[in-house]
Amino acid sequence: MFMIVAVVQPFRLEQVRSELLTAGVVGLTVCECVGHGRQPKIVSSLNGGPDIAELVPKVRIDLAVSANNLEIAIDAIVRGARLGKIGDGKIFVSPVEKWSRCGPAKRMTLCLTHQSLGPKPPSDSTV
Repeated sequence: MFMIVAVVQPFRLEQVRSELLTAGVVGLTVCECVGHGRQPKIVSSLNGGPDIAELVPKVRIDLAVSANNLEIAIDAIVRGARLGKIGDGKIFVSPVEKWSRCGPAKRMTLCLTHQSLGPKPPSDSTV
């Protein structure tokens, strides 16, 4: 299982949702957020202080998907969010090792069969 975090323009949210539903991907969480990327709009400080980057409104979309649906979900997000301009958004993907329901269901541990995305920790026998 994987966690996808997508940060997109607020006015593209409904298009992204529509693309995800069309692709058969259900279940997501949406939060309003602000930030800036590599090319922020710089605004002058009113009190003569240093110029600062303006924070731009965005929406953050979180969804957990199986390995089978990972590329399908990413492609749907890109289709819904992309306008071909700077600031269209970013997509981050992380493996999910454990998850738990808040209700009466038992805790689930998922066995990941994909390659590790990071370096392996050193073993104790290397001393």
